[in-house]
Amino acid sequence: MKLARVVGTLWGAKQSDGMHGRRVVEVRPLGLAGATDGTRLTADCDDVHLRESSMLALDPLGADVGQLVLIGVGSRIRDLVIGPRATTKACVIAIVDEALVEMSPGEGSP
Repeated sequence: MKLARVVGTLWGAKQSDGMHGRRVVEVRPLGLAGATDGTRLTADCDDVHLRESSMLALDPLGADVGQLVLIGVGSRIRDLVIGPRATTKACVIAIVDEALVEMSPGEGSP
């Protein structure tokens, strides 16, 4: 699973049968560079926590641009959340209000 921020929505005039009527979002995963114990990650967190790359995911929950989401990747997750006919394995499984960085004792900044 990946914690990510929705950065856009994709629209297309034609889609494969497994994508018909499904919403696709572009997301940028969050990393913990510079995060310390107790750092709260919210939708308005610093862009320093966003990774450079983005990915696409099906979104059955209707997340808005800017919201944090939890992305599940894998055929089992896809089958449970969207169904086996979807033609991708990445999907939004939760809209996240806040995540808290908690490090084990003795663990430094990631």
